[in-house]
Amino acid sequence: MKTTKRFITSVLLLFCAFAGTAVFAKEKGKWLYFLEGRETQSVNVPAPYGSDHKYIFIRLYDPIYNSSIYLENLLQGGMSITQVNPETVSHASIGFDLSDYFFGLTAGGKYNLKIERCLDVADNKYMKKCDPVRSSQSVYAIEVTPEEYERAYNLVYKNLTNKWLRYATLKNVKIAGLSIKRKFFTEQEQQELGKKATEEKFYDAKQWFRDYQSEPNTIKKFVCSGFVSWVLYNSVDSVHQWFDENKIDVNYVVPSDIPHIQNVKFLFSSTWDNYDRAALQFVHENQEFAEYFPEPVFKQGK
Repeated sequence: MKTTKRFITSVLLLFCAFAGTAVFAKEKGKWLYFLEGRETQSVNVPAPYGSDHKYIFIRLYDPIYNSSIYLENLLQGGMSITQVNPETVSHASIGFDLSDYFFGLTAGGKYNLKIERCLDVADNKYMKKCDPVRSSQSVYAIEVTPEEYERAYNLVYKNLTNKWLRYATLKNVKIAGLSIKRKFFTEQEQQELGKKATEEKFYDAKQWFRDYQSEPNTIKKFVCSGFVSWVLYNSVDSVHQWFDENKIDVNYVVPSDIPHIQNVKFLFSSTWDNYDRAALQFVHENQEFAEYFPEPVFKQGK
């Protein structure tokens, strides 16, 4: 017990000691990045074989906050210290087209699952803390069947007004401990998603779904990337199989792990304020995605 307490204390102290420095370095790096004129990036994605397919989209964020005193800086700084993936991101959301309407799980408000817009941050408690000019985002996609797309869509849509789905703030402490173990006490070849370091307490997300169906009025908690992973796990057969084979617990998937889920592909990145321009450019260069740049697919009640 004493050893466990000392370890948790070490986790918190390490995060507090380095968070401010990490955020400063990140912000400086971002200025250099955008001064080089690379406010948008994209890649050409080959058309898949056959026509019976759809895409689910994931948007990952690398935010710069308007104030250095926001608590989110502490979480972001800690994540950067324990990062084992090349992606410098700290938040994840999911979407069903390339309009600026994605859905992310954050704390606060009547409903924790909220619409997130890079171009209009005023209506989202988390997004409005960020500077759209300096913050960046990256969009990824996973090819799915129409049936899988519909399952994922329905899971997200039904949870938009589910007060029992909550952001798991305290779970970040456990994630911090596992991330430190993964970064500093695990051999490098075992650090990637699906290896030994990510197998702690394998969690049956499918059982969670069955429990949710039978006990809908029970509080269920995730962090942002855990929710995205749970939706994919319960909707996309290949993701479900890959998570099971590699004993991946959706609860402890961090945002930078998501690009390393099997069959997830990078599409484009940009600053938040340039999202529409970057998406339009990507669609222009990849016409098979043209159908995914329509009017918003959801409207959230007040």
